[in-house]
Amino acid sequence: MALPWGAQAAHHKASITEGLRIVRKIVSQDATKAALTTKDIFKLATKEKPSEEFVLSVGSGKNAPWLAGNLPRPPGRSLPPGPPRPQHPIRSLSFLKHHILPIIQSDKAIRHVRETRGSYLTQGRTTSALTEKKSQSAAERKLIWLWRASRPPKVVYPRRERSAYVYDYSHMKPAKQRAHRGYHAFIAKRNALRERTAAREKAEKWEKEAPMRAEMKKESRARHLAEVAAGKVKRAERKRRWEAQNPVLAQAVARKTMLEERAKAKGRSTPEKNAKPLRIKQTV
Repeated sequence: MALPWGAQAAHHKASITEGLRIVRKIVSQDATKAALTTKDIFKLATKEKPSEEFVLSVGSGKNAPWLAGNLPRPPGRSLPPGPPRPQHPIRSLSFLKHHILPIIQSDKAIRHVRETRGSYLTQGRTTSALTEKKSQSAAERKLIWLWRASRPPKVVYPRRERSAYVYDYSHMKPAKQRAHRGYHAFIAKRNALRERTAAREKAEKWEKEAPMRAEMKKESRARHLAEVAAGKVKRAERKRRWEAQNPVLAQAVARKTMLEERAKAKGRSTPEKNAKPLRIKQTV
């Protein structure tokens, strides 16, 4: 046997690398104009010539990777038929479908879409003829899966920060310049006063609402404590009901809890070794 499994794997890797290059070229040129089926992509790919590196990596003659005598053959099994184009990177339609297109789809370069292909025949003026033609065209239309190039990502340009407006008074007469300068100085002073007044009103409102916030916080705290106390009462009531229904098990649990508390008080994390094991009496 001339070529072991390792040589087949190397050829498979080289075929995937070269096949990805060819199919990406087809997608960038043809799939952007119209959607293509898998067979269309295979036909266009087989027309592309592989690179010289791939041609040199593929053996020829006795070292051909898909020669019947070079393929590993398990005992008791027959060899499957070879690919239709063994010397091309995309050697078969199955290789394109299962090894090349899934990789390009995972890169989000293409997407699988459903489209309806067919023609509508709507010639004729009568209603009966129109419905008959539409029924015939509906039978001719087919829902097929196609490969279409993905839309390029939308480029979001950062917004430029607006610079402060600088007033130009050079083209004005002296009197008009004084008037405009005074008006703009008044506007700036007015805005500053408004901001100062708004900040002062906000601080006054915060101080005015302080007692109300404290009262609300106190009520919320009291409500929380009431809920905690009610929860303790409910848990104690459930525990009493459980102890009344299971007196033997409740006695055993109480004894175990007592031993754990004694051990914890003496500075040990576990009860004494000489402590008697718990025994639960079964009552019939």
